Amino acid sequence: MKGVTGDRSTLCKGGLSSLPDSNIAPEAPGISRVATRRDRDVKHEPFSKQDLNLKDVACQVSSSDRQVANKAVMKLCELTVPTRCNRVANQLALVDLGGLVLLLEYMAARFRDNATNDDTDALNMALLVLENLSTNVQLHQEMICNGALLQFLLNTISKQKQRAMRVNAAKVLVNLTSSNPQLQDKVARAGSVSAASALLRESEVVLARQGAWLLSNLTASHGCATREELGRQLDVLESLRDILIRSEDRATKARVCEVVCNLAYNDAELHANLVQVDMMPALMMVIDPSVDRRQEPEVVASALLALAALVVANGGTIPHEVSQLTTHLAGILDYSNLVTRDYDMSRVMVAAHALIYSLGTYVAKDMLDVCGTGYPEHVRKLLQESGYVSFQQSLLALGLKQPPYMAASLGKDLRGPHCFMANTTHQVNIELLPLLRHDNVRMVVNACARLYQIATCLRDHPEGRLVLCNGSLIVVLQDLLDSRQSAVLQATLSLVDALAAIPELVPLLVEKSIMDLVNRLSDQETLVATTNGSSVSAGEVESTTVSVCELSTATVMQDKETREGHELGGDGIGKGSAAVVKRRDPLVKMLAERALVTMFLAQCSQIGR
Repeated sequence: MKGVTGDRSTLCKGGLSSLPDSNIAPEAPGISRVATRRDRDVKHEPFSKQDLNLKDVACQVSSSDRQVANKAVMKLCELTVPTRCNRVANQLALVDLGGLVLLLEYMAARFRDNATNDDTDALNMALLVLENLSTNVQLHQEMICNGALLQFLLNTISKQKQRAMRVNAAKVLVNLTSSNPQLQDKVARAGSVSAASALLRESEVVLARQGAWLLSNLTASHGCATREELGRQLDVLESLRDILIRSEDRATKARVCEVVCNLAYNDAELHANLVQVDMMPALMMVIDPSVDRRQEPEVVASALLALAALVVANGGTIPHEVSQLTTHLAGILDYSNLVTRDYDMSRVMVAAHALIYSLGTYVAKDMLDVCGTGYPEHVRKLLQESGYVSFQQSLLALGLKQPPYMAASLGKDLRGPHCFMANTTHQVNIELLPLLRHDNVRMVVNACARLYQIATCLRDHPEGRLVLCNGSLIVVLQDLLDSRQSAVLQATLSLVDALAAIPELVPLLVEKSIMDLVNRLSDQETLVATTNGSSVSAGEVESTTVSVCELSTATVMQDKETREGHELGGDGIGKGSAAVVKRRDPLVKMLAERALVTMFLAQCSQIGR
């Protein structure tokens, strides 16, 4: 195992993904461990017991014999690697045996002594064991609440010289901050924001990538304090911009775009900082479809959403550099109209439509001849009086035309007279619906994007629309609309908009209170309470939401009171008090309005028939 670099693909190639099952305890009768890769990605496989020798291996980690301890750590990495069939049982059992403490003591002892080459490899493996454990969401709470572990990871990122160790430590934090907003806040308060910002400035791509990924996770939660902290650091914003302009790594650029998108949800000062560092032109370069080397869809999707957030946050007032947005969007629409199983292309369509609506709304409001075009008189009057704009009006205002969508992946995998319906049903019910309850936020966003593509493609297909009339889908949307993750809310609201355009689904959306939840997001601002330095839902203090008009007459003070803490039983934010601060999420609000307008127009068309 010498020469370990910390890359998990290296481990898999080395044979750890195909380990013998001789040490695995017999399974319960009638339960099979056979599962496809797709099933494993979607849900936990049927229960399988831990390896019988796990306890003995864990005990050997604390052995005074260095070689025995090193081999034990490498064996633990094999037993907990994500490709192993009983990895979940082994991971949980290892932590129950005190594995976190054992690994920390092992690594501390090696760092105190003069580490040999074998020790260095074993240290990398110990960090990989922690990375394996961090892929199990059931262990996130225990790992993050372990202060010694958190501090060790941050010290490794900041002070270690070996690249592999820094990368592995950063990967652990990235995994631990992938979903839970409260845990993200806890990691941020431990000092991970400065550590991640420092990684951005590293010349090595693999380090900068982990820094961008960690910042993307730490700023993902609606109302988190990390957004304001990061948005006021011009040097960090300049590093983000430089990566967009110069980096060739698509994953790094995509995560940087996500960070910019997250930072566009707060006050005008942060928006001004983004404009000051020329973030808009950098994003425009990323989405330009006319360049010789087109960016990867993953990068384009993130950049489109970042631009949409900036456009909405600035109230439609955008710099002159963005005047070419319409031209870029026309090119993007032309190449994103193919409905496939590609998650990144699905997110390009969702993000492009969000940007079109964000930009077109402001243009359409100034064009009275566009507003209400093609609608009955009473509908046109209501739209004009309300000030709301439909997606079709946004397209017209920008001079764009929605291309026909081709469902290349629907109907090709199966044969027979009903292959189209059968394949569509399989994708919706078997592939995508379970992903909506995935532990990882990115998987949820990907599933919403794919469903959005399918719903958009089938909007004018009566037989295909019936596939989406799924009560289970609607129930899952109820939970997603209560999320604090901004990316989840964006993707879910876009999906609701696509479903609301289907007349057969409108009664179901109303019956299950989906549109009530959407209306709440469009009409209200969310209050966020900060308690002991952590950001929590205001509902955990007194109330969750307050109307816009109430906020306008009772605005939370933004000067001395905001900085020192609006007391709710303490001495200030930094001294254990809880402060209620108004947080804005304008893109979510606009997407909610879009869904409401779409449902209204669908109801009008149904009545007209």
